[in-house]
Amino acid sequence: MTLGKTVPDFILPDQHGNDFRLYENLDSWLILVFFLRENDELCTKQLCHYRDNFASFLEAGIKLVAIGNEPVEKHREFTQKHNLNFPFLSDYEMNVTNLFNVLNGNGVSNKKVFILNKNAKVIYTDYKLPFYYVNQEKIFGRKLVDTKGKDF
Repeated sequence: MTLGKTVPDFILPDQHGNDFRLYENLDSWLILVFFLRENDELCTKQLCHYRDNFASFLEAGIKLVAIGNEPVEKHREFTQKHNLNFPFLSDYEMNVTNLFNVLNGNGVSNKKVFILNKNAKVIYTDYKLPFYYVNQEKIFGRKLVDTKGKDF
């Protein structure tokens, strides 16, 4: 999946076993965070930083969703252990991981971030959202709250 492309709808279970349907969650911009594996030190640090700055995302009207290749039960344990307060989707069969072309040579997801607008269009992609800089102006050069509803 590349910048400017529209993501097709998908359904994946979250850490509680509930279905998460992409198109039902596009009432705001959506950050999809693909991560390598649970308990990877760098991934855990990045995800915990998102947790600690979750209010900044909400304030900007942005939803945050993590996607990994572990089963639902592993996601549930990981999110409880680290008190993570956003959906963790299980892509155990790697269909969405393949769709976004983030599968690495070891058969697991690479770390990669995609931001989708309300039309499911990819408006930002990178190997990480600068997790030490959740500040919107440092990420995008301007505040997202000033650009709601506009494409890049």
